[in-house]
Amino acid sequence: MAEKAFKSPKQGVLKRFGYQVGARGPMRREREKILHRVFAYGGPLEIEGVDWAEWGAGESPERLHKMSNTLYALKTNLEKKKERGKNQEAITDYDRDLEFLKTTYYDGRFEFHWPDW
Repeated sequence: MAEKAFKSPKQGVLKRFGYQVGARGPMRREREKILHRVFAYGGPLEIEGVDWAEWGAGESPERLHKMSNTLYALKTNLEKKKERGKNQEAITDYDRDLEFLKTTYYDGRFEFHWPDW
């Protein structure tokens, strides 16, 4: 039986809201505002290749879990690249944004496993 091919969206949910890290991304406070909007957003967006159901309802544990796993995966992928020094600013941004999500929305509220594998 052939495996189902994963089709990566042309533009992900975070990017659709304006989220970007590193030199080309917005400053920290603006990224935090974007992450808040993504967390609180109550309706679906039509984004090709994105299963909005995976993101759960606004302000839900499913939404926060998906957001944190997505940021962690993006960060981990950058860390694996050979030009790590070149990506350090973006990696630092991901770390800060994950900490923001954890302290602002996760701690004391949800109990799913926070990504730190």
